[in-house]
Amino acid sequence: MKKRILSILLTLCMVLTMMPATVFAADGEVAARASETGGLYEHHEACGANSAGASDTMMPKTRSGAVRPAATQYTYTLHYDANGGSGAPPSQSVISSEFHVWVPISDKIPTRDGYTFMGWANSRTGKPIYGGNGGYTECLVVHGYDMSTTIYAIWEVHNHSWGEWTSNGNGTHTRTCIADSSHTETGNCSGGKATSTEKAVCETCHKAYGELLQPAKTVITTPPTLRLPAYVGNEYTDKALMGGEAKAEGTDTVVPGTFGFKYYEGGRVHPGENRMVILFTPKDTEAYTTAECILTVVGTKRTITRVPDDVIITDKPIGTAFEDLGLPLFPFGVKVETNTGASYSPVPVTWDGSTYDPNKYGEQIITGKLHVERSGFTDDLEPTSTVKATARITLIDDRVFTPTLEPPTYSKQLYGGDLCFLVFADKYLSGGTATVNGETVSGKFTLDKDQKIYGHSLTASTLLQAGQLQLKIIFTPDNLKRYNKAKCTVDVNVVPRTFKETRAGHITNEKFGTPFEELNLSDSFSFYAVGDEKDPEGTGMDFGMNVVTSWDSSTYDPNSFEEQTIYGEVNRAELEKYFTIPENADLRAVRKVQLQPDPTETEITQLPVFRWKNGDFTLPDNTIFTWRKLQVGTYNDEVGTLVGGVAKVKGTDTVAPGTFSFKNAPPFYLQTPGEHDVTVVFTPDDLRLHKPTEITIKINAIKNTIRNIDEPDPITDKPFGTPFAELGLPENVCINAVDGAWRWVDVAWDESSYDAESVDWQTITGTPVLSNDDGDIFQQPEPAVTAAIRVKLIDNRPPMPPTIVAESLPDGMEGEAYSSRLTAKGTAPITWSIVSGVLPEGLSLNEDTGEISGTPAGEGTEVFTVMAVNALGEDIKEFSITIAKAPETEYAVIVRDDGHGTGSADPASATAGTEITLTAAPNAGYHFKEWQVMSGDVTVRDDKFTMPSDNVEIKAIFEEDAPPTPTEYTVTFDGNDGTPSVDSMTTTKQKLTSLPDASRSKHSFNGWYTEKSGGTKITTDTVFSANTTVYAHWTHTGDNNPPVNYYTLRFETGGGSAIPGVQETYNTYIDLTKYVPTRHGYTFVGWYSERSLVNKVSDIYLTGDRTVYAGWRAVTIPQTGDSGQMNLWSTALCASFAGCVALIVWKIRRREKKSL
Repeated sequence: MKKRILSILLTLCMVLTMMPATVFAADGEVAARASETGGLYEHHEACGANSAGASDTMMPKTRSGAVRPAATQYTYTLHYDANGGSGAPPSQSVISSEFHVWVPISDKIPTRDGYTFMGWANSRTGKPIYGGNGGYTECLVVHGYDMSTTIYAIWEVHNHSWGEWTSNGNGTHTRTCIADSSHTETGNCSGGKATSTEKAVCETCHKAYGELLQPAKTVITTPPTLRLPAYVGNEYTDKALMGGEAKAEGTDTVVPGTFGFKYYEGGRVHPGENRMVILFTPKDTEAYTTAECILTVVGTKRTITRVPDDVIITDKPIGTAFEDLGLPLFPFGVKVETNTGASYSPVPVTWDGSTYDPNKYGEQIITGKLHVERSGFTDDLEPTSTVKATARITLIDDRVFTPTLEPPTYSKQLYGGDLCFLVFADKYLSGGTATVNGETVSGKFTLDKDQKIYGHSLTASTLLQAGQLQLKIIFTPDNLKRYNKAKCTVDVNVVPRTFKETRAGHITNEKFGTPFEELNLSDSFSFYAVGDEKDPEGTGMDFGMNVVTSWDSSTYDPNSFEEQTIYGEVNRAELEKYFTIPENADLRAVRKVQLQPDPTETEITQLPVFRWKNGDFTLPDNTIFTWRKLQVGTYNDEVGTLVGGVAKVKGTDTVAPGTFSFKNAPPFYLQTPGEHDVTVVFTPDDLRLHKPTEITIKINAIKNTIRNIDEPDPITDKPFGTPFAELGLPENVCINAVDGAWRWVDVAWDESSYDAESVDWQTITGTPVLSNDDGDIFQQPEPAVTAAIRVKLIDNRPPMPPTIVAESLPDGMEGEAYSSRLTAKGTAPITWSIVSGVLPEGLSLNEDTGEISGTPAGEGTEVFTVMAVNALGEDIKEFSITIAKAPETEYAVIVRDDGHGTGSADPASATAGTEITLTAAPNAGYHFKEWQVMSGDVTVRDDKFTMPSDNVEIKAIFEEDAPPTPTEYTVTFDGNDGTPSVDSMTTTKQKLTSLPDASRSKHSFNGWYTEKSGGTKITTDTVFSANTTVYAHWTHTGDNNPPVNYYTLRFETGGGSAIPGVQETYNTYIDLTKYVPTRHGYTFVGWYSERSLVNKVSDIYLTGDRTVYAGWRAVTIPQTGDSGQMNLWSTALCASFAGCVALIVWKIRRREKKSL
């Protein structure tokens, strides 16, 4: 009968679970049971929202059932613009009472020849953000002027863009151009491998084609076996199948493969006989078929071995009847364990109450008989009469006793100077007993947390004084319903530690010049004492107490960089409460003071001048050759110096001693000709007193001038008549510059200067060819220097009289060396002579070589006749040489400046007596003051002077302009549909001292902004540089007209310069790269979306109030000492100690609360 009732209840439960979810729905909620979820349920709300986001029910009811008033309906429209293409989707309209709707993006795609559709954007040239590949699927249309929004197709130019191959189902496949569907390609399917179950798959279109492969039939010759016994409820897996063999039908060929159960849970064991279908799967399923066989297994029941858990009842009072104990009865029961280790629950129990006494104190044990036949496990378990269930019953005893205590001992040795909260803990209580009527009461001894030590709590940071101390102890029984708490005391002896020596404190963070009273010396006395059990050999530990009564300032010098020692007087009597102090102990407090540099700012008041020389060769000031080492120092014979510079303490006339050097790591090079800005650094002699500074000077890089060209060895081994190309002329020559520098360069020899039919010495001239690199370093003088090589051909001709070849001779210059050689054809030797007239004064003729040389001593023209004679005859010819007068000497004018402008002279060089005009051009913010003559005996009047017979150096001096009076501007206030309290205001120092208010019906005033919509908010810190109109911004507060929502982007600069927030409408795009703050000593690295600086962002769509956070990277500045690290370590140590103290105090208080 009971089994029948249970079956009816189970059937009813099944019917209920199969009923529709709406049967149980209430107040618009539906509980839906998902199929095949293992009994899990999901709960959903029936929202029924349409595509516009509005509810399906247009007239919602209130909770009482009344119909709400109808809301105003708006029609929102989304338009599509093909933007040069065709086939745009039709406009979509949505009716809603909301102030905005989300309109789904149409699936229809426009087309445009030669282009690929990328998606929809908010403008014709904008970024595609709707539709396309991965764009938004909806567009927001907000309440506005015409209730509509237009989005535009965005295109990308393309060539052929083939789509995927698709199968035609007949062994062929086709692909179509995505850009132009009229273009297709078709091909035959190929590749892949067919099996008995699947056709071959084409390697191109990846679709099946062709016919199936027919496999051979397989038979099982030896079925597999299973381990026995097979217990009911167990499930064999495929791995449990042992042995077995399969062969190809009609052959002895063993087929490799695996055995497994054919059906899901096919290996599960049921009561009685189990016929299990076994499936053999060949390893090569393309060559062989699968096969099946049957395994028969008899299900075996398990034997109950024990009941692992006793039933415990401790919550029933004395006098409780047996049937009221709450023992588990049918259909409930207990858990049992079987011979296989498996557990089953519940198994019903019949309890034996014959030994139960309802008036007995203490534990009672009763047993019960297990009834497998009444459980749901009759198919799984064998009945038992030997294994029993056990119940342990302890009735509540309502008597209350107060224990008698034997106090515990306090195991920790206490010492003077111990911190109370560190040495008082329950864990140091050991021993002690509590008894009632001779029986021990279980419980715990703890310190009385409410007791006071020297008037302070045990958890305070009070120091223990030496001597006897009595601690209050509380005993808390485990069973507080049976026993009361009890109290006792424990006597402990606090042993004084022995003072050893003072520990010096260090002050390293004060600046040079700090007065004694600003050192802020504390009354803390640091010292070393011994006596702790952690240091049994007396190694000791450090202590600190506030017992310093005064400090001696007589040994302190605020203007010393050396380490100084300051001593303080200590209250000995107070210290002796905790420590033993030897009579000869030095009980003075000690502070070691190391003042840190506080260097002052410096400024360069007189620019240094760069001077360069190479041996005895010098260049004008601030001038160097290109590609020469620019450095302060010596390189071979090159010497560079910076002279004449002056640096002073900023804002004073105090000169700061130091040196000037180049900022760039020397040596470096000025690679191109012209004026260069070079940074010069002033480094003070004592960096503790003065800070370095820098300034820019101008250095002129010039090309080195070629002085001469080394003449190659003469050519004397070529015969008469040798062609020019066969002379073997050298390809390069060595040029020498004016300062001694040299370089091998290519040379172009002049063929016209060569006579292949002359046996006299002849000179072939050539032009040096400067490469691009050479041209940046060297230049030709005026006139240009040429290369020369002497050639004398071997005379292998028959004898012949001389014939003079030269037609004329070059003219010369008075005082300049002259050289020209006469040549003649004929048999050597040829002798030369003057037969009429004379040579210019200072010149002579070499009768053997025909060379006319010397230094002309006067001007004028001389006409003379020359004769050439050899053994076979003679030849004469008339020549003339004109000697010109030497030009007057020109002198240079060098114009320098003080860095606040530039100066120039016209002309820059001239002969004595020439009038020179000076011109000054001041920098912005400066004006010309005067000309300062540095060298040369001249007087400047009206920017002019007369050139003396020497070089002149002049410096242009400039003065800073007086600061201009700031221009004030008018700020006009536009109410933007509201009314401002004032129409305009005038700035003071280009700022407004206050801002007016404004009013507008049903709106709240948000402030003044630079634009009617959006813009930057105006504050009293805003600087105006022109007459400006600002606009009121409002937030709607009433009536049915929906407000336009504005959102604010705020910038947290993390210590950098402030950036005003930006206010814009919904979904406005903001480029964050336009907003760059500054911060001294740091480099801005970008904006981040969270304060932890993890996700970097460069732009943002404003869909709500947002904040971005600035990221910074510190600019590394070398330290001149280690005070920064000392401060860091000090702070870290203090923080660590404070953290430990706070943690210990928190744990003690938490333990107190738990014990209450």
